[in-house]
Amino acid sequence: MGERISSDRRREMLRFLIVGASNTGGTLVLFALLTFVMPAGWAYTCAFAVGLLYTTLMSTRVVFRVEATAKRQAHFIAWYVLVYLVGLGIVSLLERAGAPRLVLVVGAAAATVPFNYFGGRVALSGGSPSATPDDSGPSVAADPPLQGGRRE
Repeated sequence: MGERISSDRRREMLRFLIVGASNTGGTLVLFALLTFVMPAGWAYTCAFAVGLLYTTLMSTRVVFRVEATAKRQAHFIAWYVLVYLVGLGIVSLLERAGAPRLVLVVGAAAATVPFNYFGGRVALSGGSPSATPDDSGPSVAADPPLQGGRRE
């Protein structure tokens, strides 16, 4: 049978959902608004860049509570760029098919959001989706206070 998800992991997932929802909501609104003044591909790219900055900062500090090292951030950003390319491909296909603006926006989000939790977790842990993101000490999911971007 399946293993139970620890309370620490559930809190981490809740933090991911809150940060992810705020990022998705903000970037979807920005993407939708930008489609009125530029082609959908450019609008998606601009909104994605803003969201990438936000989610990189929030995922290290709030969601996974790890130190924001250059290596971790590079892995995280590389993953999100791959997700971006998938989303951009979907936007392009839907736009060529003549899909309405709402379908472009929702289609891109629906196709990319599920990958972000697991990819972010792997990128920040340097290993498997079940590994703890902090590979240098105890589990980061224990909700320790943050001090200058570092766990105490």
